[in-house]
Amino acid sequence: MMSPNKKNADVKAVVLGESRVGKTALATRYTTTVFNENTAATINAACFNKEVSINNTPVKYYIWDTAGQEQFRSLSPIYYRSCNVAIIVYDITNISSIEVTNFWVTELRDNGPQGVPIVVLGNKSDLSDLRQISEEDGRSFAESIGAAFYEVSALSGNNVETAFNKALDLGYEFARTAKSSTTAQSAFAEVNNGSPPAHANACC
Repeated sequence: MMSPNKKNADVKAVVLGESRVGKTALATRYTTTVFNENTAATINAACFNKEVSINNTPVKYYIWDTAGQEQFRSLSPIYYRSCNVAIIVYDITNISSIEVTNFWVTELRDNGPQGVPIVVLGNKSDLSDLRQISEEDGRSFAESIGAAFYEVSALSGNNVETAFNKALDLGYEFARTAKSSTTAQSAFAEVNNGSPPAHANACC
């Protein structure tokens, strides 16, 4: 049973990718277990959320679904500058959609948090007869950028929960590590300024 005094942790994921690759459908499937075939193209961004638990700690999982259209790309940095994990989606039936993923990787590395983890998702695995990108090529791309990789289907739900939970775990660990680093830096600064850190007289 969770302690009533245990504070919630937040994990912020940002979903990136070309328009029509299924970003919104995937976020909807994960947070509601429903597939909506009439999903409209996202303008600007939409936020999905889900309450989960990691190691008995309640976690609020925020999933920012960004617009894939080129005219809205300049707005994306607003959402991924403070993210804890990035999910990059391509469509296995559209070769150009994986080519665009290099743009998002560069954007993340230039403007996102340093070392932010990435999960690459090849969506529409249910349309394998129309496949233009092999699973091996998708996995090879992910490995080349140090990312986790899954082929998923928003339609059938295949691998969606597994993939988003992997992103959650990576984001949670990244956020926890970043928080520890910030706390240590603050304590170091206080000592250098002649003030003892707040926990100096406390027992470990």
